[in-house]
This record gives sequence, C-alpha cells and structure tokens, in this order.
Amino acid sequence: MLFKELFYKVTFEQTWGKFIDFYPELTEGYQLYKDIFHQLTLTDPAIKVNNMVIHIDEYEDEGDFRVHGKDSESEWDGFWDISIIRWDEWLSYLIESSVIDRFSFEEIVALCLYEMTWYGYDEDTIQNVRSDMGIK
Repeated sequence: MLFKELFYKVTFEQTWGKFIDFYPELTEGYQLYKDIFHQLTLTDPAIKVNNMVIHIDEYEDEGDFRVHGKDSESEWDGFWDISIIRWDEWLSYLIESSVIDRFSFEEIVALCLYEMTWYGYDEDTIQNVRSDMGIK
C-alpha cells in the first residue's frame, strides 16, 4: 500500500488523536498539522524513483518510535533517514507490510507526519535545509 493511500482511509481527527498520544507536547500544533494533512491529501505522489519502503520500529523499547526508509531491493540491511525527503516522494513510498500489521492506519500517518516535519512545516523550509546540506 502506498503511503498516499492512507490519506483516503483516515480522517485528520482520527490521526490527530493518535498523534497526541505519541506527542502530547505538541497539542498546540493542531491547526498546523491539520493544514499539512490537508495539503498532503491534495498532493500527487512523485513518480517512483527508488525502491524505498516506510519502516517504523520502536526505539530501544522506550515507547518512542522511529520512522525511516528501507530499500526493498538493496543487499544492505540498514535504514535510511527519510525526514528530509520531499513530501511527494514520501507519498510514493510503500508501507512495509510488517508496519501495516503492527500499527493502525491512523498511527502510521501520525508517526510519519511527525517525521516529515522534523526539518520544517512546509516544503520551502525543507528545501532550504536540503540546499544547506548540499542535497538537491
């Protein structure tokens, strides 16, 4: 299942409830994340350029989760930081089947929204960070 498809299966209100369960310190960001969620529902996924899938796991059994990418066709068994990836690319990634088995759709979207906004709350800010890092 593509990440984009999850936005047709959940509402923002359902996702927000899970988001606040994971990140209670961000309750004042309701409207900001609602706007981002809406923007993502209107954004077309990029044409698939790689074999990245979204993987979520618990970080050192502390109740914190990390979202990262995994190349589904690479021999390397490691993970990629995808927090700086353009949002249309995120939308084109498949969700790893083990993630769908473990998390609800709302939880997946909530955890990904947090990771997607690690470097900023809009594409221009994220692009500026990418440029500063030397990423095109």
